[in-house]
Amino acid sequence: MELNASNPSNTMDRPLITYYSELGTVSKGTLDDEPDGFYVYSLPSQDLLYDSFDSIQEQIHSRLIDLDNLIIERLFGNQSTYYSIIHFCPIAISEGGFSPEMTFDRDSFAGYAKRFSFEEARRLIYLDDLRYLSESFGKTYDQAVGSLRMAFCALGEIEPIGNISDGVFKVSSPKSHSMMREVESFIIWLNSSLDILSHLLFELDRIPNRFESFKKIRSDKSALYSKFRSKSPHSGDEGHICNDFPEAVYLEELRNEIVHNRAFENSATCYISLENGIVKERFFLLPDSNENGRLPRWNGRCRFYSQENKGTERLSSLYREISIRISNSLDYAIDDLSEEISEMRSSGELKVMNPNAIEEAIESFRVAAMPATSK
Repeated sequence: MELNASNPSNTMDRPLITYYSELGTVSKGTLDDEPDGFYVYSLPSQDLLYDSFDSIQEQIHSRLIDLDNLIIERLFGNQSTYYSIIHFCPIAISEGGFSPEMTFDRDSFAGYAKRFSFEEARRLIYLDDLRYLSESFGKTYDQAVGSLRMAFCALGEIEPIGNISDGVFKVSSPKSHSMMREVESFIIWLNSSLDILSHLLFELDRIPNRFESFKKIRSDKSALYSKFRSKSPHSGDEGHICNDFPEAVYLEELRNEIVHNRAFENSATCYISLENGIVKERFFLLPDSNENGRLPRWNGRCRFYSQENKGTERLSSLYREISIRISNSLDYAIDDLSEEISEMRSSGELKVMNPNAIEEAIESFRVAAMPATSK
């Protein structure tokens, strides 16, 4: 990597950071340097990690905010109505069944919620259920990205053992095991994030128009990513997570090997390439796959390792492809919901809640519904 040294005086004023490349090499520079490929870099003075794909992560979270605003509009007719009434709703309604801070057992919460059995409250509870999915997806995806960053950082800190010169050497050490645990975490978290996002997209296709009763979020297996992607209305749309692509299949295969066979951490080997005593590359291997993303099998064995299938490059590609498709899929969901709202507004089907009626109803029910210990 060539560092930008065009203005050395400015460079001296900026803190140096450490770059960890997908080749496992380590370089020093400032945040103004533009490394090629996928890089993770850390700032010594802060406990922060950055990468050149931060923009994708930020884009995904921006899409989630846009989607949340549209869901509010779809359920309440407009956003201002929702924000004018939300502070009247007891927090127990939003947090019960989700948070340990709300100490309801199942039957107590059911009785509590039934006291708020009017349409506006039922819409609020349904919105909270959708938000729980959305927030869970965002946090799970962030966990995956964090694990990938830590894996690259751990890889960049693995050193050859002994007095050796040139060639490719295998290293198995506590640091390589730490690296592989982060690789496993990345695979599991990313696969889980796709399951949660799939569940959210599944539900967004089925938002009810009427709320005569409490509506539950479906939990059937058809909402899981492995099932939903072939049945989604967007399964044929290029760039969508439900459009068939080998990276999704490979991710699922790796996840199953980790969960069921504890495949990788027990054989955490790193390869280090040296030229003239200088580290030119660090890499680890992942199991081979065919063109469809499946692991090739022979008599029950399915973890075959070719040296060209470097996990550093493969995980970088996997992260990029899936993250871009996640962002695209959220764009599709935003467009679909915007179109649905527009059509419902034109036809008069979009029901706008009356904030005054909601305020009065919630206020009258709140005192009656308050647990005896809180009155």
